[in-house]
Amino acid sequence: MGASTVAATLGQVGLPAPLAELTARSWDVVVVGGGHNGLTAAAYLARAGRSVLVLERRERLGGACTLEQPFADPGYLVSPCAYVVGLLDQTVVDELGLEGYGYKVFVADPNLWVLPGPVRRPRPDRGPPARRPLRGA
Repeated sequence: MGASTVAATLGQVGLPAPLAELTARSWDVVVVGGGHNGLTAAAYLARAGRSVLVLERRERLGGACTLEQPFADPGYLVSPCAYVVGLLDQTVVDELGLEGYGYKVFVADPNLWVLPGPVRRPRPDRGPPARRPLRGA
């Protein structure tokens, strides 16, 4: 399965039953927001035997744990809040067995930045672009 296929299917929101059936049912808990925190709360509540309904405005669940394709080229998949998922407590990851569902965190070099525009390479005779004095200074 290619990366773009995975991004197209992961976290797709759908109704587990017809809307009339969902609204007629009594729920122990309704979680508003299907981000990573809402899903974590819903998972713990469901494990405790509560009936839980998760409501999400977007077409995808996951919040900081989503993949987005911001450009037409399917080779570019990004997580808009990838840094936040690294803060997810390891206890939660272990208790909910998230790694069994494909959860992985890859720590990136904090010095790695990709900027839009043409690549500008430093010239040895001028030094790195960020350290050159401003004109007129």
